Amino acid sequence: MMNGGAQSSALLVRIGAGTMGVDIGEISEIIRMVDIERLPSGGAVLGAISLRGQVLPVLDVGPALQQGAVAIDPAHYIVVAASTTPFGFCVHDAIDVIDVAEDQRREVWGERSGGRFVRGMLRHDETLVPLLSTRAMEGELE
Repeated sequence: MMNGGAQSSALLVRIGAGTMGVDIGEISEIIRMVDIERLPSGGAVLGAISLRGQVLPVLDVGPALQQGAVAIDPAHYIVVAASTTPFGFCVHDAIDVIDVAEDQRREVWGERSGGRFVRGMLRHDETLVPLLSTRAMEGELE
């Protein structure tokens, strides 16, 4: 456990060879990969799934993060974002939920980050981990 002020929790996910973090409060659930109805949309929108009767758009943010596309494989996962417009994004693996001290995270880049879905960095086990922005992902749906 880290020392410091206030703590938050983050889900560590693997996308390609990269480990990324997502604030736990931005996630409603994690489900196993299911068949995705592909859409000819271009960009990060891969397609859509039906989740408990609701149509849910699914994004593949791997290429934008320079981590390659996430294959539709039963061993992979869809992280469902807790947002005003529910959507999911594909990940290779959900690794762990970690506590992050306030002094171990930096949310500084916004749109200038170089990666349109990265809003900052977390320090975990002496490693810097990109912090993903589900709000930026949600912008892909507009």
